[in-house]
Amino acid sequence: MFMVVTVVKTPGCLNVMQHFTWTIDKPGDATAATNSIGPYMEGHRSEIQLRCRVSNPGNPPARFRWTVQGTVKAVTNTSFYTIPSGNLSRSKHNGVWHCTPFNEIGAGRPGNIEVSVHKRPDFAIILSSKVIRAEKPSDLDVLCGIKGKPAPQVTWHYKTGPLPLGVIITPVPDTPNNDSTTTVTRRLTWSEESTGEERRASSGVYVCQGVVGGEEIKKEVPIYIQYKPGAAKAEHKRVGPYFEHQPAEIRLTCTVEEEGHPPASIEWSRQGVIEGRTNGSFYIIPAGKLSTSAHDGHWRCTPYNDIGKGESDTFDLIVYVKPVIVTKPRDISAKAELKSDLDLLCRVRGRPRPAVTWKYKGGFLPAGVVVKSELDLTRDKVVIVSKRLTWSANSTIKERRETGGVYTCSGQIEEEETEVNAKIDVHYAPYDLKIIPSGNVTREENEHLKLICSATCNPSCTYVWSKGARSVSTSDVLEFRSLASEDRGIYTCTATNGPSQKAQVNIQVDIQWITGYDGGFNQSFTIKYTDVDIGIVTKTPHIKDTAPSDGRVMQYNITKGVYPGVRYKLELTASNLIGTAISNQLLVDTPVPSFTHWPNVVRTYRGEGARLKWILSESVQLSSYNIEFWYEKPVEVLICSWSANTSTVKYGTQYNFSNYKPEVEVGSVEVVLHFFHVEPDAARFNYKCKVSSGHVNTANNMAWIIVYDFPTRPVITSSAKRILVNSTVTLTCTGHSSSTIPAKIPAELKPSMSITYKWKREGEPVSSDAKHQIGGPDDSQITIRNVQEDDDKKTYTCVAHEDGSQLDSFADTVLTVLYKPSEARPVKSSIGPYFEGVQSPVTLSCELTSPGSPLARFRWIRNGVVKAVTNTSSFIIPSGTLSRAAHNGMWKCEPFNQIGTGRPGTIDLVVVRKPMFAVELSSRVVRSEKPSDLDLLCSIKGKPTPMVTWHYRDGPLPLGMIIIPLPDTHNSDNTTTVTRRLTWAANSTIDERRASSGIYVCKGIVGTQEITKDVPISVQCKCFVLHLVNYE
Repeated sequence: MFMVVTVVKTPGCLNVMQHFTWTIDKPGDATAATNSIGPYMEGHRSEIQLRCRVSNPGNPPARFRWTVQGTVKAVTNTSFYTIPSGNLSRSKHNGVWHCTPFNEIGAGRPGNIEVSVHKRPDFAIILSSKVIRAEKPSDLDVLCGIKGKPAPQVTWHYKTGPLPLGVIITPVPDTPNNDSTTTVTRRLTWSEESTGEERRASSGVYVCQGVVGGEEIKKEVPIYIQYKPGAAKAEHKRVGPYFEHQPAEIRLTCTVEEEGHPPASIEWSRQGVIEGRTNGSFYIIPAGKLSTSAHDGHWRCTPYNDIGKGESDTFDLIVYVKPVIVTKPRDISAKAELKSDLDLLCRVRGRPRPAVTWKYKGGFLPAGVVVKSELDLTRDKVVIVSKRLTWSANSTIKERRETGGVYTCSGQIEEEETEVNAKIDVHYAPYDLKIIPSGNVTREENEHLKLICSATCNPSCTYVWSKGARSVSTSDVLEFRSLASEDRGIYTCTATNGPSQKAQVNIQVDIQWITGYDGGFNQSFTIKYTDVDIGIVTKTPHIKDTAPSDGRVMQYNITKGVYPGVRYKLELTASNLIGTAISNQLLVDTPVPSFTHWPNVVRTYRGEGARLKWILSESVQLSSYNIEFWYEKPVEVLICSWSANTSTVKYGTQYNFSNYKPEVEVGSVEVVLHFFHVEPDAARFNYKCKVSSGHVNTANNMAWIIVYDFPTRPVITSSAKRILVNSTVTLTCTGHSSSTIPAKIPAELKPSMSITYKWKREGEPVSSDAKHQIGGPDDSQITIRNVQEDDDKKTYTCVAHEDGSQLDSFADTVLTVLYKPSEARPVKSSIGPYFEGVQSPVTLSCELTSPGSPLARFRWIRNGVVKAVTNTSSFIIPSGTLSRAAHNGMWKCEPFNQIGTGRPGTIDLVVVRKPMFAVELSSRVVRSEKPSDLDLLCSIKGKPTPMVTWHYRDGPLPLGMIIIPLPDTHNSDNTTTVTRRLTWAANSTIDERRASSGIYVCKGIVGTQEITKDVPISVQCKCFVLHLVNYE
């Protein structure tokens, strides 16, 4: 019996037309295409095909039973059996497989195929140190051991490329095991020649790769290299200048060339004292808080982390002090006759050295006025500049008279300027005194005569008209309405504007009348005066003057040859045309000069000037005497002398206590000794002024100089070594006078020289209030009650002031309040979820409203166990080390310092296991003719609930493919299993199903993590369709 069969082309088959005869028969014997395959590792990542050949396929064509370990594993229509990718296991597949061909007629002899399946090699990764520091080459010592059969081939490589420079692989001797496997180990380490730069750059994910048989396995190992930060670099080597209490915040910047791992923080110090620590590259001084005492100086920024400190850098922060006039010139009156009488001192304090200038009415100084610079005084970087306004030594009295008005002293530092005005009222004796009409006046009896007297003077003058010793008018006008003969004579106009400030001018008034023997003739006089002790006779020249006959007195001043303290005999001779008359003799004693005023005590400041002024009675004119100035040391030493004959000054040879020679000014009755620069030595002497002539030494009165100086820099002490919050602390300021008082000064003239104190906080004056109590001797103590956190780093200034002085010294102390840190607040109260072994660092961060003093450190606590202590408010879990066992759960960020512990903040770190993949095929043979054969389930178990889908590797799902969601399963470990079925649609065509072979990808997203798994699907289809053409 036979059939004629025509073979027609169907999809997937050859385009052949063939005729053959079909004979019904059982199949022949099977032989294996390969007697042995493998070895393979369990879970082999590609499909494995077992193939048989038959000598006679039989008729009908044979099918094949695949049997291993006595169990039929599959029946196929073809002579091959496919074990899907990833499904290979030792328990199910290892051993001898039998492929038995069979049909309805019978079975052939089976072929044998030995499939060798090994267990997957065991991986062992060992790190010698959890902290791998670049500075210690021995820290990197990672062993990768793989146990397998045959002996694995093991190596290391870098995930993104070749191994970094400096990293080497060192083989370790192989270890044979009892189960016929071999453990091969390779060590990953740094070479001895590796540089620090190479080691620092070697962080990353390393892959240990092994090949066992033909199977490749690998494991990723994240390595996190820790190293101290690199060198710091200050943005500017000189920051500023800024003025104290700048209204804007000041930002100091330091960058770190290499940040280090963990990331570096920066420690800021000034003058060796730590001012603060920051996580960023900025240190901010709040607006209005900048001060010289707290911030000016040499700063250092040092980068650091848990591994160590980097190289620091330094810079200077320049803080200026605005100019302040500390000695304000006062309004004064100065006598133009005394060059030393104009003495205005302006003292300006500031930093840097202020520029101090004097101006007159906003412009240039007038002729005769000069500015003298005193020595600068410097305390705590603050400079006091002194400029003295005075008349020049060669100024004329005319120039000095014209220098009155308003002067302005200004101090300037860059754009900051301050100024003060002082008014000078220049006093001068009357001058340019004249009478109108001028010259001698001749009038006839009964005529009218008006004489006007005028002078230039300041203050304004009073006028007195006199005739002889008799005053005739107290007005500037002398008026005769009807002249009489007795009005004939010499009239004197005296202009006065001070005790010794006067000027006189005479005018002779002649009256013409009928002459007779009544003294109306012109007369002349001669005065002879004789020194009674030595008999010297002196005569005056003829006094060509007239005297009325009515006996009125005529006055004449005798100066030539008259000395103080001498008895003279006077004789007057009067002559006219008629004859001569001699008066009786008169004995006169000239007075000895005596001082009506002397300095006693003169107060001045170190580096400034001192003016000692003696005033004699007006009965003595100093221009006739020699003047000497002496000091006692303890013997008398001549300072200098002034000669009446030459008006010159000669200095003593032993005078050496001053850097500058004094000036001597001699007026009519005043003498001034002016020192321009006084040191403390000047206060140790007693000063005398001697006025003498060839006959007698005159007044000799004592004077002393007190030299004030800045009080010594005060010392501030605290009542408590540790200032705690809510406590009370008392600061005590102690200063001493640096002024010099003459030892021999009388007790009644000695000043107290006591020191009083004032207190400031942040530059602002402090008085007793609810917060502060000022007390103690001379207010030397300040008690600060109920100290709080905001008092920390506040600057208190003690200003020491000496009675009688304008100079102050000051000292600052910065209050350091010790207090525990505030409650920690997490930057994020919950972070995650993260998968175990996440390939990036995980950072836990807290923040504090108050960092505590000293600055807080942080304990990181999980399950009651301290896991780490950091200097910063962040804790970093290195890349690749995150695990549920070690890290999942509630963490406490607990700030602490030596004072106490702040309330911890809590951070919920969610670490979840890597999602579990489960991919199941309902049938190992996917046939296009059976739509139900494609039933592929992808399940992902995770927390939070995964998002699961299928897609085609090369594009969208082929036509006919659909995804069916299955109900989620909630598990006892709080995870959820989400399943998606990939199958053919019920209305899919066979052509769509035949075209749907390929690699499908199950994709899941759990939290922020994405995972995928490839599933290859091979769709099988018939190659032939039989059409019956003829049957016999």
